[in-house]
This record gives sequence, structure tokens and C-alpha cells, in this order.
Amino acid sequence: MKICVLILQIILKGGNMRKAKFICIFTCLLTVTCIASIASAQQYQITDLGTFGGTLSSAEGINDSGQIVGWAQISSGDYHAFSYENGTMTDLGTFGDNWSFAYGINDSGQIVGYSRATSGTHNAFLYDAGTVTDLGTLGGTSGTAHDINKSGQIVGWANPTGDGSSHAFLYENGTMTDLGTLGGNSSFAYGINNSGQIVGYSQTTSSGDSHAFSYVTAMADLGTLGGSTSVARGINDGGKIVGHSDIGSSIDHAFLYDGTMTDIGTPPGASSWVNARDINNSDQIIGYYSNSSGYEQAYLYDAGTWINLPSLGGNNSNAYGINDSGQIIGWAETSSGESHAVLWTVVPEPISSILFVTGGTLLAGRRYLKRKKRT
Repeated sequence: MKICVLILQIILKGGNMRKAKFICIFTCLLTVTCIASIASAQQYQITDLGTFGGTLSSAEGINDSGQIVGWAQISSGDYHAFSYENGTMTDLGTFGDNWSFAYGINDSGQIVGYSRATSGTHNAFLYDAGTVTDLGTLGGTSGTAHDINKSGQIVGWANPTGDGSSHAFLYENGTMTDLGTLGGNSSFAYGINNSGQIVGYSQTTSSGDSHAFSYVTAMADLGTLGGSTSVARGINDGGKIVGHSDIGSSIDHAFLYDGTMTDIGTPPGASSWVNARDINNSDQIIGYYSNSSGYEQAYLYDAGTWINLPSLGGNNSNAYGINDSGQIIGWAETSSGESHAVLWTVVPEPISSILFVTGGTLLAGRRYLKRKKRT
């Protein structure tokens, strides 16, 4: 509105109120049309984050500062956790074990994941400014940390005594708490928002059916889209949850849960299943689906619009995380068949083009009014 008033004031210096108003309205409408056209054609660019000398890597988490964590293969074939910032991938080491994987990072730069010993056991860790903390287990031998919020609350899963199952946990103030299950043997926590709401999935029976859950003071069953299984993977600060659910016939669809589990549909070109992995505070959802050729395609779902994210020349890609700036991370296949960690970012809008069109319209209108004044 302020821009329109300014435009009107400029044109009115040339007189002719009625035509000035017309030119002002026309210019504003033209500007809005240009902006809408650019927004509808929003494009993403992809950045290859590389590896540590191997052929595989994956970006698993990103914070609102754009710091990224994940894992990458080294030349020997082992896997090391990494952090990535300002174009540099940093090896976090293996903390005394032979493999390590990083899955989550908060806005303070605290990183969580797990390291794997030669025996095969997993050790959940917190990495904070170069200091590594072993989070322990629930009495068994293995644990995995998967996400961390701004308060430093950590979620994941760990073995209880006997190692016969895995249970979702919340770790805070040095204590790991067993979140239990929905009646089955195992449960897994994947995400936590800044209010401390937790999501994941749990077996509901000993036969293995699993349902998505949310956890505040107790584990709540979110149900399914009609099939027997569902998994919750991400939650934003508004409490909106995304994941995927069986709709029957072993076909999964992505869902959005906001008091009710809703099927968000399928993107053009999808052949069967669709998975949702994360949601930001603008309700943008990312994930991947099986396309008509049978390959996995990373996508962004934004207010009813599906956007396929570009690849590195290969056929497959997965999107795993999105921050509040709309930066997306995951992995993509190269033309040679390697899988590399990637970052997708919005291509900057050509605002200069909008200003050029608007300015040109204003100039033409001003000249027209001057000519009318002379006559």
C-alpha cells in the first residue's frame, strides 16, 4: 500500500488525476502479477556436499543457521559423522568406535547421533563444542540419539535390559527416560519440537503392527490412514506432525496430523508410495516418493503445490530435513551412481526484473501525462 501511495504522488506531479490513478492501479497490478508469476515458478538449486573419499554420504539434519550434520564414507569404506558449514565438511571422528553417524543438530550447534563399535553395539552421543557425551542406554547394550531441541532435550531409542527390544527415550539433565510402548515390544522416537513434544512409532501388538505416536506426558496413538501401520517422522513448533501410513494393500501415503491424520495426496508422477520426513514452522513438508519409473524422488510440498527437487544427474534422491529458511537437506544420486549428501536452496527471485518493469511503466506514464499537459 505504501508503494502504491508513493507511485500516486509521483505521477500526480504531472497532473491529470484520473489517468494518474489508472496508471497507479495498473502498475501495482502488474507488479503483483510479476511476483505471483515468479513465486509459482519457484526453482531450487542443489549443492553437492561431497564425501570423505568414499562413494556415499547423507545429510540428516539442519538447523535454522544452515548448519548441517550427517555421515560420509571415508576411503577405507567406514562411515564418519560430519558437520557442514560455510562450504566445509568437517569429520567429527568416531569417538573410539569404528563408525559414527550424526542425525540431529539444534540452533546452539549441539549434535546427536550414534557411534558403532566393532562388536556391533551402538552408543548414543551428544557432541557439544568438541566434547562428546555418551548418553548410555536403558539397561541394554545399544542406543541411538536422533533429534535434539533448543533446550537440549534429546530423543531416540535404546535397548532395555536383555536387548530383546528397543524403547523410545527422552534424555535431559543427564537422565534417560523410557517412554514405553503402545503395547508392543519396541518403540522409536524420531523427532522433538521446542515445546518438548515427541513423535515416532511403536509396535501396538507382539505381532508387529506399528502406529505413529506423539508423546507429551504419555504416549498417544495417532492411528493410521486405514492400513495397519504408520510412522511419525517430524513435528514443528505448532505441533503439526508428518510421516507416512499404510492406506491398505501395503501402500504408504504421506500424512499431516493436526488433531486428525490427513492424507496429503500424491504428487504428479507418483506410482505408489509417498513418505513425509519433516515439516518446518511455515508448514512446508519434505520427503520422497516412488515415481513412475520406480525411482525415489525428493519433493517439497507447500500449500498444496508439489515441487520435485533437482538431482545430481542420477535417478534417485531423498529429502530428510527442512529449516525455517526453506533450506532442504538429504541425498541425491550422481550420474556415476554414487549417493552424496546435498543441500537444496531456493534460487533467488529476480527482483531486479520486477523493479525494471515497474519503473518502465511509471516512466511511460509520466511521459504520457507530460505530453497531455502540453496539448
